Amino acid sequence: MERSKEESEQRRKEQEARDRMDDRLMNVLLRSKARIDRRRKQTEIDLKNEKLRVLEKISQKLESGDAAREEKEQAILQKAIEEKEAINEARRQADIRKQEAFKQQRVADRQQFLRDEEQRLREFNTMRQWEIMNRFKNAEIHNEFKEKLRLQKERKINEYKEDILKLWKERSDREAQERADTRYFYGELAERKLRDADNKLLTHANKLLEEAAKHGRPDFALHKAIDRYCKLYRLYPMPALPASLQEHHPHYAPWDGSAPDPWYEDPPPPGQDAADTGAKRDGMQDEKPASSKPESKKPSKESKPEENVAAYKRIGPANGLQRRNAQTDLLLPSIVTIPCKTEQCRCDLKHK
Repeated sequence: MERSKEESEQRRKEQEARDRMDDRLMNVLLRSKARIDRRRKQTEIDLKNEKLRVLEKISQKLESGDAAREEKEQAILQKAIEEKEAINEARRQADIRKQEAFKQQRVADRQQFLRDEEQRLREFNTMRQWEIMNRFKNAEIHNEFKEKLRLQKERKINEYKEDILKLWKERSDREAQERADTRYFYGELAERKLRDADNKLLTHANKLLEEAAKHGRPDFALHKAIDRYCKLYRLYPMPALPASLQEHHPHYAPWDGSAPDPWYEDPPPPGQDAADTGAKRDGMQDEKPASSKPESKKPSKESKPEENVAAYKRIGPANGLQRRNAQTDLLLPSIVTIPCKTEQCRCDLKHK
């Protein structure tokens, strides 16, 4: 315990000794620093005093020429001030004149604008009146144009209607004529030709029967052929109508076509003229051949235009697509060669 106290006391003393040593060192350092600062300040003061002394000497040397230079500088400064004031006054006067001119220009522009606006309104009103008048005039012209188109369309419709009716009538007449010709060809004419053939055959058969009876030949085959022919072409008389139908068909009467008509006469044989000359009459004479193509009747130049138009329309259907035959040959214009007009050229188009 004692020993520890001694050790602690010893450590305390050592610490105090170290603290005193540190304090002395700090005091030495502070004194050294203070001395250095004092000497530095003194040196600065000495340098400053030396500079002031040098400047004082220089100012004393230059003091003699400063008055003249200052007076000259003052004169230059005064002149510059006067020039600047003159420039400012001139600028102010120019600004005043500019403002006055700008104001006058604005007034003139305003008056010109008012005059232009008045002229524009006057022209606008005038143009508006002209536009309204032109609009009414255009509407009137358009109505007249529409009315003219309507009348023209109505006229064309009527003309087309008349043409259609005319073509329709021509077509109806032509078809009626064709039907009449067809009915005549396949009706009355065909019946007459068939009856002529029947009369011719029956007359020839009667002559053959007479010749067979005259020469004592059998006529069964002839009667059989005549009977078959009459049955084939229904030449035997039909039975009478019953009593219930006779009152509805009072003009009906059975007709017997198995015998030739009483008024029928045999036509002369071909080549009758050869009998007078004593030529052979065997029915093998040469006949003049008939032309297969009928001669077309060409309308003469002296015929009327209506007849030509009618003949033209009868050529084909009445559909407006008929074609006229060319009466003259098509001639092309001759080729004209234009001579060359270049003087230096030596081509074949030059005049020889």
